[in-house]
Amino acid sequence: MSTTPDSDVGGGIVSSREGVPAISHEETIAAAKRRRATEKGFLTKQMGTLDKLTDNINNVNTVREIMHAFPRFVDKFNVAHVELLGVLTEQEQVTEAEQYKVNLMDQVMTFEEGLHNWIAQHETEEEEESEQARESLSASGPHTAESDQDSPIYTDKVNTHLEAENKTVEDEIMELSTKQQTNFAERAAVL
Repeated sequence: MSTTPDSDVGGGIVSSREGVPAISHEETIAAAKRRRATEKGFLTKQMGTLDKLTDNINNVNTVREIMHAFPRFVDKFNVAHVELLGVLTEQEQVTEAEQYKVNLMDQVMTFEEGLHNWIAQHETEEEEESEQARESLSASGPHTAESDQDSPIYTDKVNTHLEAENKTVEDEIMELSTKQQTNFAERAAVL
């Protein structure tokens, strides 16, 4: 398949290939904004799920488990945000995009803080109930019960998995950052 040279005719055409429609710069920005909005949607959906779970104090372990995956949703939003910044050319657009991110991250931080407080409050209650149960059981003989989640092996597996996911997201961010720098350099060379 042969390609035609890149052009900037009629609405900011980014590139064109034979048989493949050209994509304008505006369409590229719109697509990047849609991806960021989609990732924000996933993030806010996760927040809504966690919020509903906090209606019942018996959901402390479930909330804690879901919270372990929560940073991945934040990271995916950040990757989409960096991708968007890579295609924006106007300073006003960049400023607006950064403010959008700041506002969302403020909401996320407030939400996470509230969840951590909720978990801590209910963990304290659970610990007190557990201590009372242990005291009442101690009269009937020794009992031991340890869930898989409390075991060091489980914790190590979860941490290893999360570290691998974080590494993948960090690699994506670095790749997008490199692409962004290349795009800026190419634009500067054209100007």
